Amino acid sequence: MIYKPEFVFIPHSVNSFFGLLGMMCFLGNKSQRNAIMQRSNANPIPVLKTYMPVLAACFITIIINLSTEMVYVTGFISLVLYFFMAYLGAVGFYKIYGEVTPRILLKYFVAIAVIHVCISLAMFANSSLNDILMSLLKKSQREEDALERTLGSRLQGFGATFYTSGLINGFILIMISVGLYHEKYSVLSKAVLYLSFIIILAIGTMIARTIMVGAALGILIILASVFRSRKELFENMMLFIFTITFAVFVGSYYIVSSGIDFEAISEFGFEYLSKFAEGDTSSHSTDSMLDMYNTIPDNLKTWMFGDGRWQEEGHYYMNVDIGYLRNVFYFGLLGSIFLYIYNFVTLKTVIYRKRLFENYSFLLVLVLFIYTMLINLKGTIDLFYYILPYYFCTTPTKQQSV
Repeated sequence: MIYKPEFVFIPHSVNSFFGLLGMMCFLGNKSQRNAIMQRSNANPIPVLKTYMPVLAACFITIIINLSTEMVYVTGFISLVLYFFMAYLGAVGFYKIYGEVTPRILLKYFVAIAVIHVCISLAMFANSSLNDILMSLLKKSQREEDALERTLGSRLQGFGATFYTSGLINGFILIMISVGLYHEKYSVLSKAVLYLSFIIILAIGTMIARTIMVGAALGILIILASVFRSRKELFENMMLFIFTITFAVFVGSYYIVSSGIDFEAISEFGFEYLSKFAEGDTSSHSTDSMLDMYNTIPDNLKTWMFGDGRWQEEGHYYMNVDIGYLRNVFYFGLLGSIFLYIYNFVTLKTVIYRKRLFENYSFLLVLVLFIYTMLINLKGTIDLFYYILPYYFCTTPTKQQSV
């Protein structure tokens, strides 16, 4: 659900197919719906209501510019469908576990992320496997061109590719870090989470370097947890040394024994580190991104209400892929401000008001909002799609069968 691969055998999109399936489940089983809603307090109205100013700004720019690009109108429909898709997932969790908790969700997020990056690596190593798996996916012409252009130079991801894969994996690294900070895990479970963090980061970096933003924030949280006590400091240092050693040993063995040329993808993934070691802070990606910041609106109307344009002849409008600038060009500063307020309020509604992480809930909200704002320096992002499963977590003290 989180990577949403668009399979050719699923009608329309994964979001709409499972969203409609979840809606039928929601409307068709009243007793089950009431039980889940009572235990989770997952009322869709407070979450979707915060989107209304964004929707209004979208309609304003459509009317002013006579635009046909209803980006955030279709986005709202997508959010509604995703709510029901998340509800469908919650039904499964309640059937299996009798509850939904951050700990359970983290286990599945980590497993899916590790599988995602390992499949991506296997696709690079085996061209036949790559052809088979890619034939199962729907792809736009732009995606086809991007996949062809980057073949052999970086890992491509399965389902979520490139930038999207990077922001999802970065989000999961943050959630691993918060889990280690908040939950009480056994030594073995901690070692598995540390190892998963390393695997997702190492392989994920060769898909999209955007992951480094989430990794940096996650490492800061891990360091904060490590230094809480001398006992935890020693235990976590030993675990870290063990997992790093194990990961390096296994990774080195795989690279040598597989006979695969990893030079190109490792050069892409760790370009920043190698250039930084040489005293050079530039790269093709960062240079291209910085050039986009030279393209800004040149009139008051665009600054205030935007041009109502998101794409132009199959490319990004104004050839700008920066999240902040794309939103300004689409619906101006007015819509952009409403959008970032929506980003913060949804995080607060889903995570903080439910106190899912107890005293650390607001810390997580701040970290994820910082993550959102940093990612917007590169591209657009809406964490609603990834945090919504937490909205269905069991509210403490509410225990009854579903």
